[in-house]
Amino acid sequence: PAAEIESAPKARPQRRRRPGLPEDLEVIEETVDPDEVLAAPEGWRGIGEEVSERLEFEPARYWLRRIIRRTYVKRGDAEGAPLTAPLQPCLLEGSLLTASLAAQILSAKFCDHLPFYRQQQILARGHGISIGRNTMCHWAKVCAHWLEPLYKLLAADLRQQNWIQVDETPIAYLAPGHGRTKQGYLWTYHHPEVGVLYDWH
Repeated sequence: PAAEIESAPKARPQRRRRPGLPEDLEVIEETVDPDEVLAAPEGWRGIGEEVSERLEFEPARYWLRRIIRRTYVKRGDAEGAPLTAPLQPCLLEGSLLTASLAAQILSAKFCDHLPFYRQQQILARGHGISIGRNTMCHWAKVCAHWLEPLYKLLAADLRQQNWIQVDETPIAYLAPGHGRTKQGYLWTYHHPEVGVLYDWH
């Protein structure tokens, strides 16, 4: 009936929610004027403006840092030893691995759940860089070695709390030479103010 149709509540138009953006997000402004104004700017007077916003994305950028260390000899000292600036310490001698590259590979694997073979494909397809997953696996072991002191400090801090939550998860793992999988255990320790610690046995 018409009476029921008229009394039905009207649906409110849905407002689009704007994605949350950080306060310190870089802003690049672009001013666009009509072609008529650009052709004869002296004949026009500005009375206002309309502002639109678009969120842009620029793919990750990789670059090769080439370190050139020149060698010198002291003038007038024919028997003096040549002098070359020392090379800065690195994570892995004779390797392309840097701290920034290691942070990207490890965060992609353990935070974004991208295994090494997928990262290998992304690097090759998007950037033309060929890094094998075996190399990435080796780099992860190197990084684990360098991060072990920090891990021990975090573990000691968590274990000395008044209470912690602990969970044990049995996991079958590959054990070459045994002909079958073996039983391992992943222990998870948690404290709401300290964080989470994973301990594999």
